[in-house]
Amino acid sequence: MSYSELQQQAGPFFNVPLRKLFLFTHLATVTLRALEVPLYQLFYDGEEPPKLPNLPKRKSSEDIAWGSSGKDGRYLNKLRRLLAKTEEADRKLLLHMAQKMARPRNGRAASN
Repeated sequence: MSYSELQQQAGPFFNVPLRKLFLFTHLATVTLRALEVPLYQLFYDGEEPPKLPNLPKRKSSEDIAWGSSGKDGRYLNKLRRLLAKTEEADRKLLLHMAQKMARPRNGRAASN
């Protein structure tokens, strides 16, 4: 986001300390780019860039999100359609019961 976009969004509340902070951050970024300083050199003392560890590939948000596809997705869509047709009082009762069932009993987490 540019300075002018930030100023337009914030309007008259865009005060002097924020302007100074934005300008300082912008100047620091421009200076580092102009000097062609790789970011790792700010945090690493060696001559060569650090070797990257072999990390396992992370799952995307689509892989993690429950109900985004498959059987769970079909179930979630059906649940949404049915809840949309339910009365407000019944939805509140269902939510209350679900919250009550999710609470741990006797200081232990629910097992499942």
